[in-house]
Amino acid sequence: MSRPTRFPSLFWGMPLAPWMGLAGRSADTWLASGAVIAERTRRMAAMGASPSRADQREMRRMVDEKVSATGESAQAVTAQAVALAQTSAMRWMAFVNAQTMAVLGFGRMPSSAPTASAAMRASVAMGEAALAPFHRRATANARRLRKR
Repeated sequence: MSRPTRFPSLFWGMPLAPWMGLAGRSADTWLASGAVIAERTRRMAAMGASPSRADQREMRRMVDEKVSATGESAQAVTAQAVALAQTSAMRWMAFVNAQTMAVLGFGRMPSSAPTASAAMRASVAMGEAALAPFHRRATANARRLRKR
């Protein structure tokens, strides 16, 4: 049986491997968030209608962290999107330029267009960038609240 050669990494490699790290960090974030939500909910129920200064500080911190993480995530995704657009444009321009030169007789026809694996890696990087601020805060809060 002959092996396809056009996109070997998509057929014979591990096409989902780049996503495994992101999936693991997503699960880690999900578990840490659940622990943080449970602990903060328990504390809110315990404090009732008269929260102490420490409780008020924790509630403010909760809101501030969510706003900060959302802003950082949006900024990181935007930076990744701009980098992806620039890289994609440069790859396609180089590919089209090589094709044009080959048609004019000044070179050989390029063997393939920019690969799908590059787009997949860029997608994973964008997901990692989006998740990172939330993961960092959720896991830090889970550790901090567990110590109390």
